[in-house]
Amino acid sequence: MTAPVMLSTLEDGTIVRGLAGIPYEGPVLLVGYHMLLGLEIIPLMTQFLIERNIHLRGIAHPMLFPKYKEHGSTLSPFFYDAFHIMGAVPVSGANLFKLFSRKSHVLLYPGGAREALHRKGEEYKLFWPEQAEFVRMAAKFGAKIVPFGTVGEDDIGQVVLDYEDLMKIPYYRDQIRRNTEGNQEDGNGIDLVTTIKGATFYRRGKSRDYISDYLPPTHSEFIKLYESNKWFSDMTAPVMLSTLEDGTIVRGLAGIPSEGPVLLVGYHMLLGLEIISLMAQFLIERNIHVRGIAHPMLFPKYKEDGSTLSPFFYDAFRIMGAVPVSGTNLFKLLSRKSHVLLYPGGVREALHRKGEEYKLFWPEQAEFVRMAARFGAKIVPFGTVGEDDIGQVVLDYEDLMKIPYYRDQIMRNTEGNVKLRYA
Repeated sequence: MTAPVMLSTLEDGTIVRGLAGIPYEGPVLLVGYHMLLGLEIIPLMTQFLIERNIHLRGIAHPMLFPKYKEHGSTLSPFFYDAFHIMGAVPVSGANLFKLFSRKSHVLLYPGGAREALHRKGEEYKLFWPEQAEFVRMAAKFGAKIVPFGTVGEDDIGQVVLDYEDLMKIPYYRDQIRRNTEGNQEDGNGIDLVTTIKGATFYRRGKSRDYISDYLPPTHSEFIKLYESNKWFSDMTAPVMLSTLEDGTIVRGLAGIPSEGPVLLVGYHMLLGLEIISLMAQFLIERNIHVRGIAHPMLFPKYKEDGSTLSPFFYDAFRIMGAVPVSGTNLFKLLSRKSHVLLYPGGVREALHRKGEEYKLFWPEQAEFVRMAARFGAKIVPFGTVGEDDIGQVVLDYEDLMKIPYYRDQIMRNTEGNVKLRYA
């Protein structure tokens, strides 16, 4: 009745009819959008078996694995048999881990039941969780992520009665409440692309390149990050000044060159908190996207033993375009005429100790000057004042290293980090 047509993309970018573009060797994670009632899954799983002899294991909502109840709050047990026979498993991190470790082809609909039962006006709307852990799990096993879309059903079908309508009818309201009692809620709303970018899982080639692989933040991504940190700007009310070509000092960033390459070189305040307001203001006022040169500790491999912070801590830096400090990365950015932000004092300056307010920890040989000169980049030195005047360091590195618990934490968290230079 539906006569589905399936297309896939070969490695050379050619779009072909059929599933020839799907990797045969696992682990593979297929991530897609649910059409109404999830009916697309029927021809999808069948075609994978018929055409490629690939058995997809579906990650399914727990409601498909109920304990049968005779009072009618579950459907007949035979309804669920097809899902179980075809290898569906309840959604959980443990099950996804096990499937990847067995190099399976896994089918995942992050929008879950909420997406499959979408309401009037929600055609093609995603209901994906904010923290898409499946991306990081896939990266851990080197799984290929194959995003896919389905079109057609939402265009030819129309929702006549949705959840809101049925909840107004007593009989159906009671049925819904009884059938969903005890089921877990699904998460709401996100863009898969944002998660992939935050996990630095996007590749243009076989190896990771922080410059060529980078996708700038979308307007919605920037707004989300900006709103999450707006409290800091509201609390500090930063004032930014710049100098025009004629030497006039003006309020705002009018004195910053619009055309790159430009290298902004500055001093880190305590914890480097000034960077939050700085990068946001460049985008808002001048539409200039500043690429930060960052310490390698902001690009760690996640470890479950607690020696790294939650992976989501690092997402904002990566989405906003931070790159690990190296001569190669600086070369690539300047060659692309970027606006580059560099703190020569690095993490040592951001974590300065008692009595070190406004002290510079810059290398004796400032190679970035030679690199900037090679590309004719404008060097814009800048300073930040205020935070070190109103805040006071109570416990610094020397104090914490005398406390066994914190000493162990520091040693574990810095173990394996690159030491860029000796201070």
